[in-house]
Amino acid sequence: MIGLRRVVGSVVLLTLATAACSSTSTSTSSGSTQNVAGDRALARAANLRLSDFPAGWTATANPESSSGQGVDKDLASCLKTNAAAFAQSAPTRVSSPEFGDTSHDMASSSITYLASTSEAETGIALFQQPTAAACLQTVVTATVSQVLAHPTNPSETLPLGMALGSPMVAPLSFPTLGNQSVAYRVTIPITGSSLSLSLYVDLVIAQKGRAIALLTFVGALSPFDPSLEQHLSTLTVGRLVDT
Repeated sequence: MIGLRRVVGSVVLLTLATAACSSTSTSTSSGSTQNVAGDRALARAANLRLSDFPAGWTATANPESSSGQGVDKDLASCLKTNAAAFAQSAPTRVSSPEFGDTSHDMASSSITYLASTSEAETGIALFQQPTAAACLQTVVTATVSQVLAHPTNPSETLPLGMALGSPMVAPLSFPTLGNQSVAYRVTIPITGSSLSLSLYVDLVIAQKGRAIALLTFVGALSPFDPSLEQHLSTLTVGRLVDT
């Protein structure tokens, strides 16, 4: 189950972090220069840390997957925005380690400070559209298929005899965080020779001032504990500096 969790977790993080945190430029329309080093420090300070979790959780390096790229154009088209913006790497995006427990649940965060509040508002607005869930479902489905067909490391390989069904994405009821936020749940059915279950990936995207936070929670067999999920999300967004 660990390998399966890493497949889906890395795919969703790749898809959403690229879009939510790189959907706007890192310079203001007036041409002023952003303090990249300073903003990376702010992002690093706000990200999830091991001390945020209950006893028994551990931290590992967040695996950066290069698979799943090439869907930027489809996501941008579906969300009616500029494809070039999605392909742009945000220099101020900083990701936390990957945190996991003995039940193979997983949590991580990724934070980007944009050059202005208006740019951050534009970024999160993309995922507040009525069509956002359907767009994410299309892209996550395509990305999962691509990663499984062309794995770049062993963590992207499914256990022998297991197969993933079609992901389903739906809005998730969640308290408002920061200035505004939106949440989705990705449900992925899993089948094998003697089992039938689901993997759950909750995505929480929040905007506070110039910052956008993306939190990813993966629940193996059952959804991630909602009280812990809300606690971790509130902690992270609360540490964002509204500059």
